[in-house]
Amino acid sequence: VLDVNRPPVLELIPDIIANEGDIVTVTPKATDPDDNAISYYYEKPLDTQGKWITDFTSAGTYTIKVTATDTIDSVYQNVKVTINNVNAPPIPILSVSKNTAYPSDTITISLTATDPDNDSMLYSIESNGTQIAQGMLTNTITANTSFSKPGDYTIKAIVTDINSDSKTTTVRTIINVIDPNLNKDSIQPVLGDYNGDGLAD
Repeated sequence: VLDVNRPPVLELIPDIIANEGDIVTVTPKATDPDDNAISYYYEKPLDTQGKWITDFTSAGTYTIKVTATDTIDSVYQNVKVTINNVNAPPIPILSVSKNTAYPSDTITISLTATDPDNDSMLYSIESNGTQIAQGMLTNTITANTSFSKPGDYTIKAIVTDINSDSKTTTVRTIINVIDPNLNKDSIQPVLGDYNGDGLAD
């Protein structure tokens, strides 16, 4: 009697629905009529463990082949994986020409941003609570400001993507305006041995 190998029996793998940013895991189950060890293989974008770390570019419907094998015979199933689109917030970069300044110094503010979904973006720049610029953010935006008195002042940028599920990101930086007269009249002591005892007086 010939010993004929029988292939594994792979259970039905249900369809998978997930959102962008989720980790998709396919967990196949199979039995082998001959009690042979079973190995599983996955088509990309699944890794060798049957996992896929999705990102904000992963939206779509995928048919992914999952194979079970006892090294002699193999069976497979095409698994339907649907990744729903999720709007990602914009990523702004705010910079200033100086974070330490004197009163009336001109401070140049630069703002740029990227959007993971390539959505158009709106921006607003505030200087210590007062809006000094706003509009569509297409390239690097620059604006100037200054402060008349010493103190700490906040520069804030707000960027919002144009989407049915719009997201907003706010970034801030602090400007320290110092008093130019702070140390002007201070007296600096001069150390010396004035009494000849070998010690600084």
